[in-house]
Amino acid sequence: MEDALAELANDPSSRRLEQARTRLQTFRSQFAGWMHLQALTEDYRVQTWENRLATLENLLNYGERVVLEQDSDQAALENPQ
Repeated sequence: MEDALAELANDPSSRRLEQARTRLQTFRSQFAGWMHLQALTEDYRVQTWENRLATLENLLNYGERVVLEQDSDQAALENPQ
């Protein structure tokens, strides 16, 4: 997941965004299993990490709306049909 996020940050594209999203979703689904026993004794810590993962998802959504759409708008202005 770290590599996918770094690639997206260095060279934003729709393909890299989808790769990062897929890796994040995979990690989030595995995280619940990994932390099942930990959640019984340290629920606050697990919830904190879940919030961090949700924040990553929100940042990806923001990037899609703002950065990638802005890039596609700029490309349309540069290449009118």
